Amino acid sequence: MALKVQPPISVHQCLFGYKDGHRLLASSIGLPGGLISLLLVLSDFAPGLSFSDVDAYWTGLPLPGAKYYALMRTWPAPEMPRPGCVWTHVLLIAYADIPRFIDLGVLAKVVRRPGMMENFDSYCQPLRLNLALWEDARFTDQLRPIATDEILHVIRALYSSSRPVVLLSSPGALDEAIFAAWSQQWPRLRRTFTFRTAVSLNDSANLGVQFDLCVALGQEVSPKKTASLVEAEAWEIISFEDLRCRQLTAFRRFLWRYGSDIRKGRRCFRLLAEVYLATRAASVSADQLTHIIEEVVRALPSPDEARLLKEDLISCGDNQYSLLPPSDPLGILEFFVSHPEEVALPALPTEALTALDGLWLSRSDEILSILNLSLERQSSLSEDLLSRIARLIDSDVFLKETAQRPRLRRQLLRAKPQLLDSEKIAGLPPAEISSLVEFIPEDELSLASRIIQRLLVVSDSLLATKVFDRFSEVTIRLMVNTVERLGEGFRLAVGEAWIKVLADKKYEFLCGGFIQSASSTTALAVFADILGYDSPEVLDMGPLPWAAGLHNARDDVRGQSRQVFLVFILMISIVRPRKGCEPMLERSFESVHRDIGKSALPHVAYDILGRCVPEISWWLQWDMCLRLRTAVVNAYIKGELDLQSFRRLTSDQHIFSQLVDLANGTKRGQRFIKQLAARPVSGKR
Repeated sequence: MALKVQPPISVHQCLFGYKDGHRLLASSIGLPGGLISLLLVLSDFAPGLSFSDVDAYWTGLPLPGAKYYALMRTWPAPEMPRPGCVWTHVLLIAYADIPRFIDLGVLAKVVRRPGMMENFDSYCQPLRLNLALWEDARFTDQLRPIATDEILHVIRALYSSSRPVVLLSSPGALDEAIFAAWSQQWPRLRRTFTFRTAVSLNDSANLGVQFDLCVALGQEVSPKKTASLVEAEAWEIISFEDLRCRQLTAFRRFLWRYGSDIRKGRRCFRLLAEVYLATRAASVSADQLTHIIEEVVRALPSPDEARLLKEDLISCGDNQYSLLPPSDPLGILEFFVSHPEEVALPALPTEALTALDGLWLSRSDEILSILNLSLERQSSLSEDLLSRIARLIDSDVFLKETAQRPRLRRQLLRAKPQLLDSEKIAGLPPAEISSLVEFIPEDELSLASRIIQRLLVVSDSLLATKVFDRFSEVTIRLMVNTVERLGEGFRLAVGEAWIKVLADKKYEFLCGGFIQSASSTTALAVFADILGYDSPEVLDMGPLPWAAGLHNARDDVRGQSRQVFLVFILMISIVRPRKGCEPMLERSFESVHRDIGKSALPHVAYDILGRCVPEISWWLQWDMCLRLRTAVVNAYIKGELDLQSFRRLTSDQHIFSQLVDLANGTKRGQRFIKQLAARPVSGKR
């Protein structure tokens, strides 16, 4: 594709000189009277100078009202009849054309001292500059022939202070360096740059115009201090190296882009140079970015100043026109979180937040640190960060990652209680777990169930009590399910503290239908143990729930547990006999009676039985078998239990005869036996 040819630049011009006084002799443009008056003063010979001091000098200043920049070249005119006359050729460059010059030194080549006999008509036409001819490769590839000390003097004078600067130098020695520095500036700074290359040292402060830079001449010029790159700062070195170049460099592109919306031009040149140097890498780290942004904001606190630079600094490298390397999104986030009151920056780009998705796996700890900091600083970003990180973080790593960040842990749990659903929760200190279960929503029963199941192995009274208070039904059901698995060969994975708390909630357990729905006698035996066997609550509830459970349960309880369980169901039936409890009496009586006779009954079972069988004559009190038979007979008689069930109590005729004899010992018992005799036998057990 062919390159677009740039049209020539029209540069208006004026000529000032002597004609019955110093005046405007020719102009290619009509100028208002006020502007002519200003140029008339500035085009005259500088106060305090003499023709012997200088052959020519430059003056540059903007004309804001006309939107032109005036570049003047003044020569002594000793050939004129009046002493002190000068020629001044003024170039008027439109503001809009200032950026088109790569090297403003081109202008120095088109100024012209008029001849004495000239009619000045050529100064009445604008100059047409074809920059393509002036700035060809043969010219721009050359380095400017400027001494190092001259360049450094100009750079330091211009950019180390925002105040007007006066340099001491010999005539014309710094002209090339000043034009080079002017060319290096971005367009806005170019338009406002004011300079004069020859003033009297004594009159340098009384020029009528406040120049940014003046070169003072005098009879006794101070010796120029040698400026060396060895002592130069980094920003001075990069400026020096670029200033010698005639072509458009990366540094100059940087200055032009980011200086475009900076009003404090000279004050910020050094800042831009330092930002350029700090960003010459593939990416900018979080610490570097923080330092750069702090420096930029300190120098340019207004939101509208250097907005382009600020936007590119925090853009995460997504701006195709940016001249900055990609910034670390976490560095950007950290800065915004650390400086919640900062108003000098544009709004945080959404890319800084969306980048968290891709960075989470590799940098989760840094991200959590930033979130923790945002909560501490009460940053406005906290809610956005919380919701996004809560979505990203996995419950398996949540507890580990937030171990040293208690506030962050609580905030994340408020945003996502599901993070507690982790196998690792049981490994935390019980006190800490107790504080965390408060975040489980009461309506999230499925979540509560999964978490509590993992906590049952943690034997801590405070924890168990807190969980029971909030999720009583769920907790009991989980404990029941755990107990139910005992019959399948699993061990009881429930901490003692949970069992104790459940024992304090006997009525809630007894009324919950858990006994009736038990799947095994092993589970029923454990329930009876937890509830305290002959506790008042168990006795008040009576035998029927146990009878229903026994009817549906798989009979798998074995060993000593079976002996204790049989004593329990026997005990509750004889203490609270009800129609329907007969199967429990039938299942337990003969076995318990036999164990007593063999002295094989466990101590705990013997104690339970001893508390429920009746007292008899003191000389027979030792006979626990007799006391048991008596209790069973009384239960059948008082409870008006099933007659056929009485027959099925034992297959041992001798024991059965003893039971009948005991029943015949009372009138009610005699009636019971008569009814039993009148009924046909329906079958043995």
